[in-house]
This record gives sequence, structure tokens and C-alpha cells, in this order.
Amino acid sequence: RSAQRPHHSSSGRASPPASAARAGLLLSLMEACAWVECYLPDQHCFYRAKLLDVENGMCRVRFETLVPHDGGLDESVWVRWENIRDVPPPPPPQFVPQEGEMIEVRVQAQTDEPYSWWEARTMQQVRGEFVQVRYEGWEKSRDEFVELESARPAYGLPLRQPGGKTPLKQEFALTEKLHKWLLSSEGGGQIVQNIVHRAALFSARLEPSRAAIVLLGFEQPLRKAVLMLQVHTKHQGELALLHAERETLLLQRERVQAKNELIQAGARVMFEVSSDLMGLVIGKAGKNVQHVKAVTGVYSIETPNRDCDRPMMMIVIVGPSTETVTKAREMLDYSEEEVDIPPAAASSLLANGGAGLTSLEERAGVARALLSSNKKKLKLVGTRMALEQARLLVELELQYLVTYAEESFEVHQLALQARALGISTTPALAALAAGSGFGSYTPAGHGGGSVVCSFRRGSVRGGGVSVSVGGRGGGVGVGGRCGF
Repeated sequence: RSAQRPHHSSSGRASPPASAARAGLLLSLMEACAWVECYLPDQHCFYRAKLLDVENGMCRVRFETLVPHDGGLDESVWVRWENIRDVPPPPPPQFVPQEGEMIEVRVQAQTDEPYSWWEARTMQQVRGEFVQVRYEGWEKSRDEFVELESARPAYGLPLRQPGGKTPLKQEFALTEKLHKWLLSSEGGGQIVQNIVHRAALFSARLEPSRAAIVLLGFEQPLRKAVLMLQVHTKHQGELALLHAERETLLLQRERVQAKNELIQAGARVMFEVSSDLMGLVIGKAGKNVQHVKAVTGVYSIETPNRDCDRPMMMIVIVGPSTETVTKAREMLDYSEEEVDIPPAAASSLLANGGAGLTSLEERAGVARALLSSNKKKLKLVGTRMALEQARLLVELELQYLVTYAEESFEVHQLALQARALGISTTPALAALAAGSGFGSYTPAGHGGGSVVCSFRRGSVRGGGVSVSVGGRGGGVGVGGRCGF
């Protein structure tokens, strides 16, 4: 039967172009249109279409299609307003046409097109549920029997609103802020669809490039649509604010949930720090914690309330790997310890306004380096890595002090022997040899600085002697200052 349908490529006539049909009906979410029927005079048929625009008695329509839109081209077509009618009402129940009566038959001209209504005349009385028809404007060879349920009365043209007048086009202005929000949300599409349906418009379109809604309809429906838009725009501003707050809260919730999931699955380390050192851990206004998070990439660093009355505070670090949490702990695990030092080392550290202490802090990276009140202990505060470096520096400096004292004692002995043998020596060595267990000695290259060394035999340290080294500036050295 499909070969007998009116549409046939060899006839020289055509249904709406397939390309127009394909471009068709994938309407923008910001555009809503009512259905109309468009009459094609050369085929004597009506196709469903969306009425998009009017201009100088012409209407731009987009035909219904079964084929998905395959591109961004707008393949709508312009037709005469006289060929547009409203969609007719459903046919009366048990419609039975008379012989020779003009009717409209629902036919699918091609398999990739929707059904359309074709003008035809009945040729014979109804035979059961079928009637024979001859399509208007088509040769006799196209006659066929059609089911009664595919037939309806011929409504003809025009079948539309008052007096054949073309519809009017009107723009409703929006604020830029409201226009932007309507384009970015589902609300814009819902509004235009609601207005077309309830105000009986042909179409309403939220313009993407300018702050306006374009309305298409007759005068009375347009007035109703404007009233509806006034109400919508009155409340949409406040709804936009609520929507923005809602989206912000949802985003924050998602971030927290995602963070919690990472924390649950991440590596974790816990350690205690003295409550007296929590200020160093946290930093001013939390800057140290934030710095450590930025450097290491850990998810969270939990520190207790500093008002807690506990001697030790628990710190919890969570990160993506063991390496990251370990690095973060190294930067936050503050501690303090004391190191015993001899008086000579204390003098060296305090020289020049405590320059030795400042130098030790900078080189080792400790937060604080302080001497005890009796000058016998060096108190160090810093991370465990910094404390380890500080201990190493102090140990090396003390070793050099002992080494210099030993060398000075040996020089003193040699000077005594030279004097006993009548060997001529420098004034400095003669003065050192002249001292009985105590001397003042200026090493070569020292630049005139006097170093005072005192020796007491019988102790274990310093090769069987007790050594105390001091002098101008509190340090000793050969060829330069030796000390902190």
C-alpha cells in the first residue's frame, strides 16, 4: 500500500524537504511553540509544524519530523500565513463519511516522516471498517482503501483565530541579571513553556544574545502572556538568589563529603606535642598549618583547642600517602631538649650580643636556642629534624674547642722545652713558656687577638688535662676564630 500513497518521487511533487524535517524539531530548551498545521497546496495535504516567526504576511515554520536533528543549521522554511491553520479538534466518534464527501486521510508519505493529513474524496460507501478514497490532485491510480479510524472531516482553510489576521510579535524586556540566570537554569525553559500553554500563544523564545523574551500570538493572548511574565519576573529575582544560595550549599556539601571520603581512605599519622609548643605548631592565625598543607598536599591537619588544660596535645594528619603525612609530621613535630656545654662554649655563644645563638638557630633551623641561667646548658626548641641538626653542630663545635685546647697545651710544653734548651723563640712563645700552667698566646694569623688557656693536670678530658679556653671575644682559633 505504501507505493499507492500520494507522495511519489516520480510525480515531480514533494512533501516537506527531508533536510528541513531533519533540522527540525529539536527545539531549544529556551523556546516553546504551539503546534499548527501547514497546508502544502501542490500536494493538498497538511503537515504539523511549529510557528516560529511572522513577517510581512509570511510565517517561519519548522516541520515535525521523526529523524533526529543532525546539525546546528536552522532549516526552517517560510510559508504564507493563508496556509496556516490551528490543529483541528479530534474527529467525532464513529465518523462515517458519505460517498463523494471531502475528507482528510492520515497518511505517512515516507517511512522517515511523521503522519500528515491528505485531502481526498470518498468513492464508495463504507465496506466494513474501510472506505475507498481518491486523493485530491492525484491520478486515479493512487486510489486506495483506508481505515475509517484514519479519516476525519475536511476542515479546510482557514481554521484559526479572529478574522484571518496574522499574529503579532512582541518583546518583553528583562534585566541582565535575570536574563543570565534564566539562561543558566531550567527555570527559563519552564517559564516560556508555561506561557505558551496557558496564554495560548504560538511561541515564546528566551533570546540568548539579549535580555528579552520574544512572544508570538494574537492581541488578547499577548496581553495575558505579558501579565504572566510580570508576575514571573517579580519573583524570579528572589528565586535566583535562593537558587544561588542552594547551589553554594550543595557545592560546599559535596566538597566536604568528598574530603571526608578522602580522609577515610587516606594515610593517617598521630603524635603528641607539648602544649607550650602549640603556638609554634599552629603559627600566627594558623599560617604554619596552612603552609604545611600547601607544601605537602595533605588533606587535613587537626589540632586541639589551645585552651585545653593538658600538658600534651594530640595532632592528627591525614593525607593521600604515607610519604605526605610523614613529611607534614616532620614540619610540625616540635620538641625541646637541653645540651650540656662547657663555659668556653657558653662564652662563644654569647659573644657579640648572642651572635653565636642566632647563627645556631639559622644554620640548624631551630625555632629557639637559649642558654640556661647558670650558662651550663643550651636549651633548643624546634622540630625533631632541626634538633638533630643542632645537636650535630654543637657536637662538632665542642670537638674543635677541645682540639684547640689540646694543641695549645702541646705548644705550651714545647715552649717550656725550648726555653730549657736555650732555643730562641718568639716573644709570644717566650711569654707562654714563662707562665707556670697559665699563659697568654696569640696564634699566627689570629690578627692580634689574645687567647687565654688554663690547664689543670689530672683530669680525663683533653688527654689527661682539664681545659678551659677563653679570651677576647670568648672564642679560640688557629688562623681565625674557632667557636660558634
